Amino acid sequence: MKKYLAVLSVVIGIISTLSAGDFNDSGLISGCGFFPLQIDVGFVNDNAKLLDEKSDTVLALGIFSLQQKSAVFSVAGVVNTLQNNYGIQINPFFLGSATDNNYGISWGLTNFSKKCYGLQLGISNHSFAGEEVDKANERWQLCGVNIADFLFCGLLNFSNECQIGLFNFSKGAIFQLGLLNYNPKSYIPWMPLINCDMSRE
Repeated sequence: MKKYLAVLSVVIGIISTLSAGDFNDSGLISGCGFFPLQIDVGFVNDNAKLLDEKSDTVLALGIFSLQQKSAVFSVAGVVNTLQNNYGIQINPFFLGSATDNNYGISWGLTNFSKKCYGLQLGISNHSFAGEEVDKANERWQLCGVNIADFLFCGLLNFSNECQIGLFNFSKGAIFQLGLLNYNPKSYIPWMPLINCDMSRE
């Protein structure tokens, strides 16, 4: 069951990054490195936007999808994709949020970041992108299915450090607090309420 949930959460994370590209689509205003407002009325990878995608913005609004170099506050209806999130990234309606570097808060059905220095809120949260990513940069993930390395608070947690949730599964979590906890390194692998790593071989 845990494998199926992990595969499902990864698939959702991949779907949320489908609009990610080179961030080179041009807009009505071109050649501008910074502009305070971005409005994107197109769907995926088209030119129906105010600014070039490679511009930095403060406020970015996407009717369907949004793809931007960086923003302080961004909202999109289907997919919200940023290279750098410096504030609040929201995708309340459909697939979710994706960012290379999350320095703020990402909120959506699913959240994906290559490096997460901030907070992810969603049903499915991902903060990894292969061996090139330093997983020590992953910090907080809340709600749903969480895949990271530090602290997990959610309904179903898979991690290596600390887990607080309804169901917790780990091959080496130091501490688990939840309705049911599984840790093969504990003297009693399946424990209700609390479990921890006892370095059992």
